[in-house]
Amino acid sequence: MGKMANDVTILSVNCRGLADTKKRNDVFHYLKGKKYSIYCLQETHFTEEMHSIITSKWGYKAFFNSSSSNKKGLAILINNNFEFTFVKLIVDDKGDYMILQLKMNDQTITLINLHSPNNDDPAFYDRVRGAIKSIRNQELIVAGDWNLVLNPELDSQNYKHTNNPKCREKVIDLTNELSLVDIWRELNAQCKRFTWRRSQPVLQQSRLDFFLINENLVADVISADIESGYRTDHSAVTITFRFTERARGRTFWKFNSSLLKDKEYVRRMKETIKKTKQTYAKNADSVDIIHDDNLEFQIDDQLLFEVMLMDIRSATISYATFKKRIEQSREELLIKEIELLEQNFNRKNEDDLKTKQIELEELRRKRMEGVLTRSRARWVGEGEKVSKYFCNLEKRHYTSKIIRKIEKKDGTFVTEQDDIVKETKSFYESLYMQEDQINDVNLEDLIQEHEENIPKLTEKQRNDLEGLISKEEVLSTLKRMKNGTSPGSDGFTVEFYKFFWNDLGSFLVRAINESFKKESLSSPQKEGIITLLPKGDKPRQFLKKIGDQSHYSMCHIK
Repeated sequence: MGKMANDVTILSVNCRGLADTKKRNDVFHYLKGKKYSIYCLQETHFTEEMHSIITSKWGYKAFFNSSSSNKKGLAILINNNFEFTFVKLIVDDKGDYMILQLKMNDQTITLINLHSPNNDDPAFYDRVRGAIKSIRNQELIVAGDWNLVLNPELDSQNYKHTNNPKCREKVIDLTNELSLVDIWRELNAQCKRFTWRRSQPVLQQSRLDFFLINENLVADVISADIESGYRTDHSAVTITFRFTERARGRTFWKFNSSLLKDKEYVRRMKETIKKTKQTYAKNADSVDIIHDDNLEFQIDDQLLFEVMLMDIRSATISYATFKKRIEQSREELLIKEIELLEQNFNRKNEDDLKTKQIELEELRRKRMEGVLTRSRARWVGEGEKVSKYFCNLEKRHYTSKIIRKIEKKDGTFVTEQDDIVKETKSFYESLYMQEDQINDVNLEDLIQEHEENIPKLTEKQRNDLEGLISKEEVLSTLKRMKNGTSPGSDGFTVEFYKFFWNDLGSFLVRAINESFKKESLSSPQKEGIITLLPKGDKPRQFLKKIGDQSHYSMCHIK
């Protein structure tokens, strides 16, 4: 994607009513003064009859979802300071959410503006999920007043109970399924700031307003902030993007196992696990007394383990980012010092120069461990030094897999990402379709016919194979797994589970057995990833077969 003329900043705020003309004019003037790109407003109290007047007053593009009464209402107002093309608008008939698709240069963005009902109705998020699934676009930005918090410890103050717990579980499921990130929390890991507050009967505060964005967009975020609201009891939240290149397809985070050698990281993760247990335990005081196998929690074991991994992942990214900034600052300083020593080289500073060169190489070597973990690359030789080639390895591997256009059967080309995905799916469905029909077989007749030759399990073997899985069985399997791999799309490696087995083992086993009892896997456990790998130097725009082979091989990653 080519460079855009301006950054794109989105503001989201609960206005607490803009039906009054004087208040609306005042608030519009205030918002325009911000000179942001897009404004997501909740609780506007607009009616459909007011839409044309409001659009005229705003002075540019405006999209609405207004209920029959003036008690709800959503609006997305767009400024004229950036280029876009309207694609699609979907509105909820209850006035609780709206979905706007915009195309900015080559990238289609799906913007969702919602106001979650404050009656703990999880069906609301089932409707949101269904609407998102119908669009099938990965570039998601979800803004709004959620009326819940994701992290009760950091996002609320003086609450006796978690607000809207059923809806909260649904949102956590949604973040896992759609790879959504609470971007403000991602950039402010341990910071406590709130977007809503009341002083009676006691001071209560919470961060009810926030953005969830797809992981694909995180790299494009310049900032995410909480600003003072105007003529409302809610603060405004903002997010600024700088889209500088064509967005990648969905990417997957992978744990950097070198962090396991960092004592401070290990200490922080153990503390994170303990905090998660205390947050969801029915009795927080029992966490240090009762064994993990016997602890009782407010949520089921599947969700508990997912939340635990989500908290660990968030804390890991935060720590790794902090550590990376320190290392980058030190690396930049070393480079400057080395350049200065080389410019003024003499026998007196020779040892100092060598010391700094060695330190620089060690810093870059550690950084490369993470690059190599993510790219699954291997060193060409044990003695080869870190080079720019290896630093760019991930980007080069990604670039080599980009499919920019596909030739269809009729000889025409498709270049839009959605069309490329559909064409590829259609091609491989046809390629691997079973051509010969299989006759129905009566399994019982077949067993009776060959009963004498069919080996049978003993009663002990049957008992061993059926029922719940033991902790010993899971640990035995884990020990046999190859290091450097991650068993799921969550990105945590085998080494991670081995290292933190004493802290996480009980919860992993409990989650597995919960799946057995429910006869249903969790969303992350159901997920599989398949990627197309170009064969050699064959042109990537052709999916067609040559003989019995296509130009791509399909690789099952997870």
